[in-house]
Amino acid sequence: MTMADYFNFEEAFDFDPDLLVRVLRGKLAGVIFRQLITPDTCQQIVTNFWASSALRKRTDAVPASYVGTFHYGKVLETYLLESESTRKGVGGLFEGTENVVQKLLGELGEQLKKEGVDLRLAQYQGRSAGAMLVRSWQNDGKFSLNPHEDGAQLRTTLQAGFEIEKVAAYSPVAANFCLANSESGGELHFWNWKPTDDDRRRLGLLETGYPYPPELLENIDRMVIPIRTGDAYFFNGGNIHAVGTKASSGSLRLTISFLMGFSDPKTVIYWT
Repeated sequence: MTMADYFNFEEAFDFDPDLLVRVLRGKLAGVIFRQLITPDTCQQIVTNFWASSALRKRTDAVPASYVGTFHYGKVLETYLLESESTRKGVGGLFEGTENVVQKLLGELGEQLKKEGVDLRLAQYQGRSAGAMLVRSWQNDGKFSLNPHEDGAQLRTTLQAGFEIEKVAAYSPVAANFCLANSESGGELHFWNWKPTDDDRRRLGLLETGYPYPPELLENIDRMVIPIRTGDAYFFNGGNIHAVGTKASSGSLRLTISFLMGFSDPKTVIYWT
């Protein structure tokens, strides 16, 4: 496989699990399924999101409103407790409509099963990770979410022993379902650079992978991919990526997201 074969996003209008498996196996940078989620489903989940009693705001350097939890920067025990306590709130976001994430994961699981691979939630000593996070980025700078990568956070000492560590030997994949976005802005920026531990150490990002200085990325090949309401997209989170600034400070970009990847040749796990 050449770099030209890898550094590419496939596009389709129907879900094709084979394309997603190629991303999971590191053979393709990403895939985007256009208009996979119906407008009515998107609107119902957005309405449920803003009405949810589980709605929270991040207080760290990554401003967002969200329902669910995320493992980034947390002690493992805190993440596992939050995963359990937020599960009901996340499920409530699909009241009055279909759970589009579980439907897609079901189809992916059937395809992986044909290849002798199990798909399941990440676990630690019998306790399960969060299944999905619904979030609205609120940064109004050059990027709504600054350049970063998802490989560094897999081996943080805060979560030693968590099985997501094993995904670092494969390809961590970022999964996103766009529920709302304006006709411009909020694009996916994706650079042709997978930082190594030496790169991270030099930049002081060894266990975080966030944020990479934009000036370091100016001469690196980049794809800018428009994201529209209803799109579902999956890409190699080991590459540096970012979310473009919103069309206006008042515009909404809302997504369902989680991470996933092979933890061994026979298992794919997912977590938030």
